[in-house]
Amino acid sequence: MSCVICRQGANASKLVRNAAMIEDLFQCCKERLQLGEVTYQSLYDRLNVPERGNLLYHSACRKPIVNKTNLKRLRSPSCPTHMRGRPTTKTNTERPKRLKSFPKAKVCMFSSCNFCPGGTTGLHKVSSKSMGKCLIEIKSRTNDDKVRTTVADVHDDGDAAALEKHYHRNCLRSASRTVPGGVQYETKLGDYDDNEVQEPATSQPEVDDNDAYEELRSMSLMIRNEIIQNESRNWTFDGSSFENFQNPPKLQYFLAYLLFGPHVQSAAEMRNLEVTKAVDVACQFLVQNMRSDRQVKHKPKTTTRFKQRVQTPLSIGLPLTIHSRVRDKNIVTSLSDMYLGCDYRTLLDLEKRTEQAVLQRMEGTGGFCLPDFTKKDETIWFAIDNIDLTEDTPTGQSAH
Repeated sequence: MSCVICRQGANASKLVRNAAMIEDLFQCCKERLQLGEVTYQSLYDRLNVPERGNLLYHSACRKPIVNKTNLKRLRSPSCPTHMRGRPTTKTNTERPKRLKSFPKAKVCMFSSCNFCPGGTTGLHKVSSKSMGKCLIEIKSRTNDDKVRTTVADVHDDGDAAALEKHYHRNCLRSASRTVPGGVQYETKLGDYDDNEVQEPATSQPEVDDNDAYEELRSMSLMIRNEIIQNESRNWTFDGSSFENFQNPPKLQYFLAYLLFGPHVQSAAEMRNLEVTKAVDVACQFLVQNMRSDRQVKHKPKTTTRFKQRVQTPLSIGLPLTIHSRVRDKNIVTSLSDMYLGCDYRTLLDLEKRTEQAVLQRMEGTGGFCLPDFTKKDETIWFAIDNIDLTEDTPTGQSAH
């Protein structure tokens, strides 16, 4: 016993016997044939028997054939001509399935050479045209036939990146030494793995910048430790002022020289204010977006963004000012997506706390919102003179 549609048994789903449903299936199949769908010819022949009411079928197999929406689309004039009217001469109108493509395995392009150690450790991906030019030069000038064979399919400076070529740095050096006079090449950051950044390498002469990268690493760790230990990481907006926020001194000093060079101390007047403002904004941005080691090491079950736990005058003041002038949630969300401000929920909580603080203060001042420096039952002293009110006249008379 098998399904009249798919010709399979009841392994996956239950077989059903219903004379009314079979008759509806027969009429829909007949109509589809009249509309030009010749693929249902064999099914129509199996159903066109006197005792078709006893045939079995799967409900899942029957539903696509008797779909009313699909039949309505076939009856409409906008339906393609090969789907209605005179049957097409083709026996199979189904679109061929696209073959699934698999990513290429990461293998060193010089794996067939004797100097290649093999393995995937330390592999770099070619992603720049400068490296493609280097491989073309090796191909045209090398004295080693094996090396020439490994780069035989590289004809243009972009072919190596398009073919997803990989290489070991030492293998590339060994291949370049097979060229008389060597090959000068340069590796870009895009040619490195995602998990490592190494120094640029040249074959002749070789330049080793490990010391420079080690200095940068130690300097970045020193500034990072200062940011973590600085009080600015624990700063919160109290609703009154932003003046109590202090940038980390070493970070501020480093950014001043990084952004404006060694002559930053010679900037004066308006330019000095611009230097101070730019360095202050850059410091607050870095302090806000610096993540702790615990956050970086944490591996959540689902992919989520880092939680924003640090506040700065930039992350609070900028969205607060914009939201007070333009009540638009999308603008605040866009600033948060660019890591320039807090999220919209945090902003609303801040506004509610400020509102409650103002209302609480007004309860003790008789409904007036007075500044902090005013104290109850204390006299306010002020002075006034009439110097600016004196009016001079040509004769000196009638002056007040």
